[in-house]
Amino acid sequence: MTILQNILFSTGNGISDILCCRTSGTVICNNYSAHMDRASAITTDTYFNFFDSSTWNRYTGCSQINLNIRIKGKALISIYDETNSCLQTFDVHSADTYNGVTIKPDTGCAQGLYLKIEAADICDIERAFFYAANDSVAANDIELGIIICTYKRDEYIKHNLRQLYESEFFNTSSPLYGRMKICVVDNASELPLYDDNNICIIHNVNNGGAGGFTKGIEYFRTIPGITNVVFMDDDVEFVNETFYRMYSLLSLLKPEYTDDVIQGRMFRLDNRIIQYTAGEIWNYGDIRHVGFDKDMSDRSCLKDMNTSYGEYAGWWLACYPVNFIKKNLPIPFFLHCDDVEYGIRCARRLIILNGINVWHETYEYRVTPTIIYYDIRNTLFVNHMHNMFDANLAIQSWKDRISYFHVQKEYKTEYMAIRAMNDFLKGEQWLMSVKPERLHRKLCRVRRLFRLHNTVFWRIVQLKYALKYNIREKHNDDTGAGNSTC
Repeated sequence: MTILQNILFSTGNGISDILCCRTSGTVICNNYSAHMDRASAITTDTYFNFFDSSTWNRYTGCSQINLNIRIKGKALISIYDETNSCLQTFDVHSADTYNGVTIKPDTGCAQGLYLKIEAADICDIERAFFYAANDSVAANDIELGIIICTYKRDEYIKHNLRQLYESEFFNTSSPLYGRMKICVVDNASELPLYDDNNICIIHNVNNGGAGGFTKGIEYFRTIPGITNVVFMDDDVEFVNETFYRMYSLLSLLKPEYTDDVIQGRMFRLDNRIIQYTAGEIWNYGDIRHVGFDKDMSDRSCLKDMNTSYGEYAGWWLACYPVNFIKKNLPIPFFLHCDDVEYGIRCARRLIILNGINVWHETYEYRVTPTIIYYDIRNTLFVNHMHNMFDANLAIQSWKDRISYFHVQKEYKTEYMAIRAMNDFLKGEQWLMSVKPERLHRKLCRVRRLFRLHNTVFWRIVQLKYALKYNIREKHNDDTGAGNSTC
């Protein structure tokens, strides 16, 4: 039996439980189980539990889907399709013991399925899941390698490792046991070193996220049997069901999709029912978020939620085939745009599936002058490396940004923006040879800056740029930084 999708009754944090079930009456949910009082009801037309049969069929060929539910009590179970048409009903009468009920819905042309459970008396649900009726489609022998890069976030790491350790991947009686290996790369070299058959913690110099994930890739290149490598941020929150679904999907992928990348959605930490993005489109650096700021508790969002496609996979949660990572290492960007460049270089289709996601702090909470440096510098390099660079547009965009920072009197940020362009002009050979940790320390040591310093610096950099790209400067086209200080 190949389980495709467990019914998740609760995420465990309460706030986002509306993404799991819609309830009426008295219902107590606990991850994969639920208790229902008389006259209560549960429906699963939700982000986590809507079964997108069209997406599963597209990527895996699974067309015969069954539902198994272990339940005791008296209830009516109904299966609906995406149009709210009832496909099948089943009466349950099992007062004292759990009864394993298998429902084989006639899905026909249904694009999706959900269930409704109506309790005629007190009911307890031990577990429910959709599974593939024909196991012959399970052709891929999958082993996941998880890379988590961290820097001075010990509590996040301990919590997330504990949660993964409680999953079926580390349950010796589970068929998933041994199918996940975890490598934590500690760029602060503070966590105790550790290595067993399934989890290792290794130390690394602080070369940023790109350097940390590179170290993890090098580790998994030495581990036989790994088929797919997952990049995951250290400060995310997740449910273990995410990795069960990822594993099941990979296990069943048709041959034409096995080299593709699975992208995990990002939900907001400050509003857990809001999807920040389902995928990313680079757009020359003006990033577009697919499905931006969608309230995924809204039933209307379920339609076509897995049909949008991004251009690259963000490393809050991204799963690459080992064949790609064996031949490709990230560019040493330190942080920001490393996932962009890696994804554009990979140039494979992105697969998204509901339930494969994390909750993560969004960009607006992370902006600092140093971040601005990496954003501007690395955007320029990505566009230049992948033939998306327009010298005239790039200089104008840069001048607009430093003008904005100048007007806002954000002189340190203005300096970082100028320095970003200055370092970009040093070229890709400089980027590949510079010591990321040493450079980052220098950037972090920058303290108070004055307007005059930036005024001189930006003019020097602008002249370098004009000479390199043969751009004639227009005397009447000055930036705000120049105009306001001359």
